[in-house]
Amino acid sequence: MTSTAESQSPALSSTTKDTKDLPPLYHQTSQYRHWRFSYAQLLNIREASNAGAVERVKSNYEQEMAESQDTSYSKDEVKFLTVEDELALCVFYETRLQHMCNLVKLPDTVMYTAVMYMKRFFLHNTVMDYHPKDVLYTCLFLATKAENERLSIDEFCQKLRVRSSDSVLNLEFTVSQGLKFEYCIYHPFRAAYGFFLDLQTVMTEMKPLKTLYNKVQALIAKLVLTDVPFIYQPSQIALACFMVADGDPDIQKAINSYIDLRFMDQKSMLISIKEDIDSTLKNYKPVSQEDAKTIDRSLRFCANPANNPESSM
Repeated sequence: MTSTAESQSPALSSTTKDTKDLPPLYHQTSQYRHWRFSYAQLLNIREASNAGAVERVKSNYEQEMAESQDTSYSKDEVKFLTVEDELALCVFYETRLQHMCNLVKLPDTVMYTAVMYMKRFFLHNTVMDYHPKDVLYTCLFLATKAENERLSIDEFCQKLRVRSSDSVLNLEFTVSQGLKFEYCIYHPFRAAYGFFLDLQTVMTEMKPLKTLYNKVQALIAKLVLTDVPFIYQPSQIALACFMVADGDPDIQKAINSYIDLRFMDQKSMLISIKEDIDSTLKNYKPVSQEDAKTIDRSLRFCANPANNPESSM
């Protein structure tokens, strides 16, 4: 994609004489190289992580029972969480994280980065090893630093009413390992702002454009709760949100004119991405508190005792 939005998004490549033979800047980022998957790859990773956690917890429970001489445990009686259970619990706490950011008025960039930290961490780790409610605050604290929202640990804990700073700091290294120490998150908000500026070439009335832009920002915040950020580039997500945010015929006509003007050679790809993202938005269902509580009750019986300070291990 090449447009005025190019300067707002690292996913948009330059085609100047000096750089036309180089890969787009976004393709050189750790996000593109290490955190880009297909839906099938995401499922395979999660299934492998879940299966590994089940075997690990079984082994650790047997060791704990042997050390405590407790014969009440039977690994065949324990109901372990499924991949779907784990994903639902994570999404519930990602939603809570969003609410917390809104409550204390942290920028959308901090919110998006914090949620992506949680998603990345739990891609290769499981809730049976680390409860999302414990990881949540550490992800948010790391995100404030990564996005230059300067808060000391004391200010952070006071603002979010966290009882002990140790609960945040003790997991910093563990979470960082899960992130592969790659803290930079490229989010669609920047690309969306670039498109907002560039769309003024085809939409001369600012009021409907600003309304559209606000809807796009809301869709981006919703999509971060799905797998879409692992699948598509930030600029692709942003433009797709402009394509689906408003069904008004005049708005759709303007968006189509803009795509024909800027991205005619990529139009079929953009339509495919738009359709997938539109389907994801329509099929998205928030995880209810009751469902989260049900999963959490099951988790109490299959959490890894190795990470429980009260365990005899």
